[in-house]
Amino acid sequence: MERLALGVDRHAWRLVSRLRNDYQVQLQFPFRYAKQKPTRFLLSGAGVLALIFTDHRTHEILVPGSGTGDNQLIDPAETLSKWGNASSALPLVLGFGAVGILANSSRERETSVMLFEALLTSATWTELIKKMSGRERPREMEEDVSDWEGPGIFIDDDDDKGLQAFPSGHSTGIWAAATILANQYPKYNIVPIVGYGTAMAMSYSRMVLGAHWLSDVVVGGLIGYGSAKQVLSAHDSKPTPIDNPRFRIGADAWGNYKGLSVRYDF
Repeated sequence: MERLALGVDRHAWRLVSRLRNDYQVQLQFPFRYAKQKPTRFLLSGAGVLALIFTDHRTHEILVPGSGTGDNQLIDPAETLSKWGNASSALPLVLGFGAVGILANSSRERETSVMLFEALLTSATWTELIKKMSGRERPREMEEDVSDWEGPGIFIDDDDDKGLQAFPSGHSTGIWAAATILANQYPKYNIVPIVGYGTAMAMSYSRMVLGAHWLSDVVVGGLIGYGSAKQVLSAHDSKPTPIDNPRFRIGADAWGNYKGLSVRYDF
């Protein structure tokens, strides 16, 4: 039992170290991207702004009958959205982990770990942005333009659920999972087709239900995809050192002490 406990403890601490690296690399990515490819960074930002400014028009085009209750896609969209909530991710992670342990398959075990890393890190960024933006959902609108209330600390609890449109959490999670699975099982063509196809359908279902605008699902999908690609890269090779990083997240262990540290260099 003592040996088993030590093994579990070692694997748990390794996972914490991986998550620490994931968060650090993902946090620094926008700054590195802006520095290394400023033109692409500016064009990407302009593209997102263009989507936001045209959201109302694109919503009318892509979701006809939204707000009238006449859209026949509402029922299947509700079913799909239920399968794509956060609670559905846990069985997926545990399922691959169980198969990996029972079949003694390292690929399934690694897939389970990578799914957990990608889903957790991408969800963290999405929730932070949601709280910072405080954007009004399409179905909650009372005026012609959706509101952006800003940081969640200024929002009443009663209004909080209606101000979590940007970005889409469902899109973040499904695109993160699809990217991990597509890269883990490239020999099976059906996996990326089903994975990315489901991700697109899930994202669209959130628009049909009036929960999100086009820019919400696009940005959510990009967060999930980008987080998953970083996790895949981290598992394929050793973490690449970053020159003079401003943000540093450390994991330390000595004796009976284990802890995390966060550092920012001015």
